[in-house]
Amino acid sequence: MWGSVYTNCSCRSLVEALDVHDFVVLNTTTPTHLSFTGRNAWSLLDLVLVSSSCASLCTSTVASEFLGSDHSVVLTAVKARTTPEDLGVPKWNFGKADWQKFSAVCDHTLGSFSISLDYAYCLFDTSVREAAMEAIPLSKRSIKIAVPWWNKQCDIAVKNKKHAFNRMKGDLAFA
Repeated sequence: MWGSVYTNCSCRSLVEALDVHDFVVLNTTTPTHLSFTGRNAWSLLDLVLVSSSCASLCTSTVASEFLGSDHSVVLTAVKARTTPEDLGVPKWNFGKADWQKFSAVCDHTLGSFSISLDYAYCLFDTSVREAAMEAIPLSKRSIKIAVPWWNKQCDIAVKNKKHAFNRMKGDLAFA
């Protein structure tokens, strides 16, 4: 299984568990682990498991980086289905608003009116939106999709890794 020449009872148990819990293995036959003991042999030791309901949205690739381990980095991507609402709707930046301009545009467009309540509301809503578009800048869109497991320690680890890598690159440049 997974490119191995033999199947042991642990593998059979894993296959049974995959069936029971409706998981799919994303791995290809690309090895993920280099054993430095014995004969420096490669093996496919690391598995990427996903629920069968989202397997068609996922891909997994093995990178050529080790990052200080005897295991290759395994990259798993989920092609999330997004809607326009998920793409980060710009918000009004009230801190940079020109309130005098906003007030003047509202005064000009609203004026006094004697019309039906529904039409008055529509006119009011349109007028306020037009004044806001002219006087209040929008923030930049953010399309970051938050993941629940990312925390401050992850930020620090990424920063430290980048710092160490840049320092190593600098040392190599002077060698």
